[in-house]
Amino acid sequence: MVLPEPSWFTPVAGAGQRGRLTHCEQIDEIRPAVFSIRLLQTVVSMTELTMRILRLLLCVALSAGCSAIAVAQQGASPPKEVVSSSGIKLLLIPAGTFMMGSPASENDRDRDEILHQVTISKPFYMGRTEVTQGQWKKIMGTEPWKGQRYVQEGDDCPAVYVNWHDAVAFCKKLSAHEGKTYRLPTEAEWEYACRGGTNTAFSFGDDAYDMHGNVFEWCSDWYGNYPSNPLTDPRGPDSGTFRVWRGGSWRGVPSFVRCANRALNAPENRFNSNGLRLVLE
Repeated sequence: MVLPEPSWFTPVAGAGQRGRLTHCEQIDEIRPAVFSIRLLQTVVSMTELTMRILRLLLCVALSAGCSAIAVAQQGASPPKEVVSSSGIKLLLIPAGTFMMGSPASENDRDRDEILHQVTISKPFYMGRTEVTQGQWKKIMGTEPWKGQRYVQEGDDCPAVYVNWHDAVAFCKKLSAHEGKTYRLPTEAEWEYACRGGTNTAFSFGDDAYDMHGNVFEWCSDWYGNYPSNPLTDPRGPDSGTFRVWRGGSWRGVPSFVRCANRALNAPENRFNSNGLRLVLE
């Protein structure tokens, strides 16, 4: 009688007496392969986890780097002085609010100096001095003061005999040459810089030179009456007959060089006592 083979025997062809393996023996042979597969799966899983961790760390690093850059940019202060290609030195003027004009108690004040509050909303750069003859020649290649009476010539002397249109042309040519925006100051910017934080008739500091006297300086504004209400970044009337002069000159009386004093002239006129000072935006 042939007994049925137990369920835990599996026939293997051609194996002779050892041609039959138990399930336990089969499992022993299969186990390494299963272990290898599981090990591979574990490695893959760990690799994916590692990649996720690396991606997370990269994101954190980039975020921290961007934040550091933003903080650095916010905290970085602009230079206090810049120099143009023609050697013009310009000082940083911070934004702020001041009282433009003069109080009724100021000696020699004029009626057009109505006291009113003005806010300069953005910092700007203003020339440390008036544009000199040497700087004018480098940009324009001309000498409008040459041979004129009562003019002291020299590269460090102020460029004079320039009318308002000449001054604007100089700004445009310098701007095109450097790829920046140079212009004449507004009347408000001029007085704000001249005062340097003071509210007296005259201001004498260490930063900008000759804003009291030397030569009159063209401003961009048409001449017009001041309002009494507060203003922000005023630019004067839209039209007019005369352009504003500021600062007084060597030919004027002392009251002309007060911070609040306003002078005016036709934009086509040239004199030996007028020049220009630049603003860089």
